[in-house]
Amino acid sequence: MKCLVLKDLPKLVNFCQEGGCFNWPNLQTLRVNNIPSMKTFLRDDLNTPLLKSVYITFSKKIWLGNLKNTISYMHNNPGV
Repeated sequence: MKCLVLKDLPKLVNFCQEGGCFNWPNLQTLRVNNIPSMKTFLRDDLNTPLLKSVYITFSKKIWLGNLKNTISYMHNNPGV
């Protein structure tokens, strides 16, 4: 999978609670919009070597070294 879009999921807290759920070495684009309850994407780090940012609007993106840190930051700083 190269692209994942998560949009308008107000009750979603995380994408997967278990460790080792996914291995997405080809993921290049992640877009998240209106997911205010999401605290983490996965419990553990996810192997996404090609992912370099998370789009939070059509053109605005953020990246804090890995997906776990980025999603956590977005949760703790609403309206980023």
